[in-house]
Amino acid sequence: MRTIWLAGLLGMGAIQAAQAQVAIREFTPSVTEMQALPPYCAVKFNSKMDSPEYKAWWSQLGPNFNDIHHYCAGLNFLNRYYRASPFEKSGMLQGAKRNFEYMIKAASPEFPLRADIYLQHGITMNLMGQSGLAIKDLQQAIEINPKLAKAYLELISLYKNNKQSKQAMDAAIAGLKQIPDSKALQRNYLELGGKQPFPKPVAAVVEPPAAKVAPVEVEAKPAPPVAGEHPAVPTSTDAIGAKPEIGAPGNPYCRFCPPSEAAH
Repeated sequence: MRTIWLAGLLGMGAIQAAQAQVAIREFTPSVTEMQALPPYCAVKFNSKMDSPEYKAWWSQLGPNFNDIHHYCAGLNFLNRYYRASPFEKSGMLQGAKRNFEYMIKAASPEFPLRADIYLQHGITMNLMGQSGLAIKDLQQAIEINPKLAKAYLELISLYKNNKQSKQAMDAAIAGLKQIPDSKALQRNYLELGGKQPFPKPVAAVVEPPAAKVAPVEVEAKPAPPVAGEHPAVPTSTDAIGAKPEIGAPGNPYCRFCPPSEAAH
């Protein structure tokens, strides 16, 4: 009997190891998978750092665009989870979890997608059966971005599944106060027993007008031409298809990190 138990334990370990290897090996989204990801993912995976497309997205998202392939990979692992076989599902969730947690550590407080990272990590934790951690992630996402409707909806769904109707109603009310026109939040509010009129939205914060400063007149002089000056960065987000350099010294698993990331 002990021999059978040990054999089963070893077999489970072998399955988990195989799932982890599949997740590592399939880090890069396929051409078809890339179409389901945000447009900046194709630029990050396929464009060089000095390309106009890369620079355009870097200017919008900031320095953490250098790390965003981890967020894209996490999203792709979640997409794969929904169509994976039972044997593959655990590995796909592990791949998503690992990449979202990388981004949680790497993202600066100013990173525009920081709330979305916590949202997706919360979804992953819930799928892994860790509802407590999922709730904390979703609440963190809402704290960062109170207008993130999907975070409220995921929180409501989680509370409903846990038979926590009061908490689900509280989340619906909080969401409607921030996003009063959300049809999905209105529907959940009514399904949970809420009555119209819907909760009153929070008052918008009005920024005080900036102090007026008299302009200083300066004689305009034409600027001399600059040798080798680069053209303005376009707003196009189409990937140019150039293959990025793969691998980095000291970090063979982070195949798309810039040189500064390889040391981590």
